[in-house]
Amino acid sequence: MTRFLGVDLAWGEGSATKQANESGLACVDENGRVLDAGWARGTDAVVRWIERMWEPGAVLAIDAPLVVDNPSGMRLCERETGSRYGRWHVAANASNLGLPWLAGVAVRRRLEAAGWTYTDGLSAVPPRASSSATRTRPWSARRSWATPTGVPGTNAWAPRFRSGNAAPSGRSSAMT
Repeated sequence: MTRFLGVDLAWGEGSATKQANESGLACVDENGRVLDAGWARGTDAVVRWIERMWEPGAVLAIDAPLVVDNPSGMRLCERETGSRYGRWHVAANASNLGLPWLAGVAVRRRLEAAGWTYTDGLSAVPPRASSSATRTRPWSARRSWATPTGVPGTNAWAPRFRSGNAAPSGRSSAMT
């Protein structure tokens, strides 16, 4: 059975005086059956959930900036998202090394230290990652809500935290 793990990561890690926001978590099988869904607060809890839900062959996608090396401004992918999908009111928030919310980078580093191999989905997965080694697991980043929101002719909606809208009929408002 193949598992698909999705994480809508809260960008901030929190501090001693302010706890981190909740991250959305979902795990489905190859038939779309929900195996687990819920929330976790902080990067430690998110990584624990990923490790608990992982099994050989699982696919992990995280909605957060995972590779940030620009000192300021926006990354090219963020500018391109706004340029290509802006007419449908879809844009990406800026991420750079000068901002205090880089939880995605922290999660990426922890997963890589645990044997995960990051892939952008365009490049081939390195040979060691495609071996049958138990601890080697490829994964990537995704803008999970941007694509369906920006497709003309669909019943597009933006998550409540992005638009102030409630979830459309038939969708759980708990996961929007």
